[in-house]
Amino acid sequence: IVLVISAGFSFKTITRNTDWENNFTLFSKDVIASAGSSRTHYNYGTELMFKKAFAENDSIKKNRILDEVISELETAAKIDSIDPGTYLNLSTAYYQRKNYLKAIEKALLAVKYNPNDGKAFTTLGNSYYRTGKFGLAIEYLKKSIERGFGEQEAYNTIGVSYFGLKDYKNA
Repeated sequence: IVLVISAGFSFKTITRNTDWENNFTLFSKDVIASAGSSRTHYNYGTELMFKKAFAENDSIKKNRILDEVISELETAAKIDSIDPGTYLNLSTAYYQRKNYLKAIEKALLAVKYNPNDGKAFTTLGNSYYRTGKFGLAIEYLKKSIERGFGEQEAYNTIGVSYFGLKDYKNA
């Protein structure tokens, strides 16, 4: 009995070895093998975004990949609705797709579940800037700086936001 069980698990281990080629390959197989796991969808969506979408120069292909990223991360959020990392990456993907209202929505959830995440505040500030809400952009970018994140970019966008408010002295 032990031999039969060991042989079965040995076969499964051998067939699974090809999945370990790299993180992308592993996570793409895990999504199929563990479809009900928020972590597998999060890992695959994140890997897809950072390794494929951000590396793609063709905007049409990049947007298709980002749509898949969003789908994977939305699935992860449905399974685990309080994971701040999922919402942070969703906000980044929506921002990259230029859907700033959705980026704001997801970044607010990231901040709700992790109020110390400077990157979420940066995404909020940049998204509010893109929607013309300069006062909110300044507010959230200052919070990002307080948390030690993205200072150079944040200061630049704060200055441009003050300019948008016609507050030239602060700009």
